[in-house]
Amino acid sequence: MKRFLLLSLLAIFCLAAAKKKPAPTPATPPGTLGGRVYSRSAAPMPDAAVHVWKEKEKKETATIHPDEKGEFRFPLAEGTYEVQATAAGRQPAVAVRITVVVHPQQVTWVNLEMVP
Repeated sequence: MKRFLLLSLLAIFCLAAAKKKPAPTPATPPGTLGGRVYSRSAAPMPDAAVHVWKEKEKKETATIHPDEKGEFRFPLAEGTYEVQATAAGRQPAVAVRITVVVHPQQVTWVNLEMVP
């Protein structure tokens, strides 16, 4: 009887251990999409808004405003994106099929020229 009880407990322990989910893998480090928004005269446009969409999805991934130099950076997962800059009184500047590569020291760069 003791042997049966011991074997039953051992079997339950083994089954419980086998059903444990494996530890989650660490999240993929993000890539970086960076760029500059400027006017036709090459002046920075910090008042612009930069919008990013994952290619083939209409859901906006992120929106950011450039700094005083007109530069911006987005941490993004690896993939292909569409980027658009908008500003009052200007036509939108659009870049499509921007591929972001995940690499700690690499920034995928895009320049967006805003025209009146």
